[in-house]
Amino acid sequence: MIGFNTAAWQKLQTQQAARQRQIPPAQQMSPSYQPMCPNTAVMPLQGSEVQANHVSHSSGSGMHKDGDQPDQCELLGYSEELDEHFRKPNAWEFEKDMAAAENRASSLETLAIVAALLAGFAANDASTFDSAAPSWSTPQRELYAFCLMFTFSGNLFISVSGALTVMACKRVHSWDVKLMKKHPDDIFKKGDYVNTMRMLFGSDEEKWLQKASSRDDDQNLVLKLPLNYWVFKNMCEGVCSLTGFGVTLFPFTTVLYLVAIALNFSKGADWIVQTITWSLIAPWVLVTFYCVHKMVTLFMM
Repeated sequence: MIGFNTAAWQKLQTQQAARQRQIPPAQQMSPSYQPMCPNTAVMPLQGSEVQANHVSHSSGSGMHKDGDQPDQCELLGYSEELDEHFRKPNAWEFEKDMAAAENRASSLETLAIVAALLAGFAANDASTFDSAAPSWSTPQRELYAFCLMFTFSGNLFISVSGALTVMACKRVHSWDVKLMKKHPDDIFKKGDYVNTMRMLFGSDEEKWLQKASSRDDDQNLVLKLPLNYWVFKNMCEGVCSLTGFGVTLFPFTTVLYLVAIALNFSKGADWIVQTITWSLIAPWVLVTFYCVHKMVTLFMM
């Protein structure tokens, strides 16, 4: 019977662990790859078996027990505490949020164009407004000026904030693919990720992570990727957000512009023209407000 050489087996394990630490980043992105740090080195064996080899570290020195090679974790600036608690989003989570951000950004871009057109129409009407004209009565003149200025300023705000939000989403979109190729700890320290998170959530690093959607997830915190999803979410979701506030105003700016058109058309007219104008436009004002408000509410969800 051939005796089992314990020293040779330990040497083989050490060599395989050293080779495992030198796996290129491209291979680390494969689903079967498991990060070695902090204490476990994964060694592929023949067939489908995988054996975990425990690597002991000397306290505070970053050196292996059986050699003087520096610890790979310390060389990479790897945070043992952080990696135990967060991960990158998986491919399904990343693609889902990426598609949602792109679709909503496309919708916001269309809304910004429509708002810009309405703002242009209101500006043109304001340029021809003669407040001293005798055809204007006292209540109509003030109401017309209010509706026109509210329409112009509100739609201009929607157009500018919407266009800037879409621009910011497209800018950070180019960073997302690059970040997903990196290790979670490297992403957390990357300048693009850090600057975006600070702009959106401040300096509190706990807000730079989200809870995992699956209850069975061992690592219950996930990096907030893709960035364009979180930029759009922060800028548009909720009435108190910058673009969200403008989008909420859109139903009001639309119906007030209809009212301004009716006021301008019926100024100085007799009661018959006044009755025809308001009886025809009033239903459309109500229907327009209801439909636009429903669509805006759906967009904000």
